[in-house]
Amino acid sequence: MYIYLFGTWEPDLAAFLRRRLRPGDAFVDVGANIGCVSALASGLVGPHGVVVAIEPCPTAIAALQETVARNALTNVRLVAAAVSDRVQELPLFVGPSYNLGMTSTVAHCSLRERGRAPAAPLGSLATRAELASARLIKIDVEGGEDRVLAGILASVDALGADAELAVELSPKWWSDPQLRPIDVLQPFLDRGFHVFLLPSDYTPWRYLWPRDVGAPLRLRDLTVLKRRMRRLDVVLSRSDADML
Repeated sequence: MYIYLFGTWEPDLAAFLRRRLRPGDAFVDVGANIGCVSALASGLVGPHGVVVAIEPCPTAIAALQETVARNALTNVRLVAAAVSDRVQELPLFVGPSYNLGMTSTVAHCSLRERGRAPAAPLGSLATRAELASARLIKIDVEGGEDRVLAGILASVDALGADAELAVELSPKWWSDPQLRPIDVLQPFLDRGFHVFLLPSDYTPWRYLWPRDVGAPLRLRDLTVLKRRMRRLDVVLSRSDADML
């Protein structure tokens, strides 16, 4: 509905994609849902680029396939799986029909388990060529970020030096009640990544000003990452800058 009314979805993230992605790049969409972000990225990377759209929920996959077909997104490769820290099967807690984006492999919001999905580290789901040319990896998995990032860590050396990760963190839903954002992000900091805060506002009135977007700002004081909060949107980048 937001795209129909306002022509965009998550304006700040969309603006960031437009600034970062170039023709020929690869974009990895972890938690692709029905394909809104994948469709945007498809146009930005062009026919010589590739979008790897990873989604475990069968209902969302059907809608994602329709998005790809209706828009003739020939550079989008669909992967029906979840990203995790190891090869396994994970439970699927499926969101309501009006918000499939709530779907997760972690129990939250009183969602009921509706099946199971195959899961594996990113290096098993994306090819080496896709990882090497990945300019941006977007992660939106509603509470499974700790496992996703642990699974990506094993392939971090296969990424290009300019690769960045845009991550929606939902610490309140993580399975380990003691785990903090700093614990999840520290291995990336140890490998030369910096944390930038990505502006995000999920309220409906945010879309009244879709062009009023902000850039990710460098988080110098990491104290905030030692607390568990409901949600935090970050970008991990090796760029030693104040703003992306």
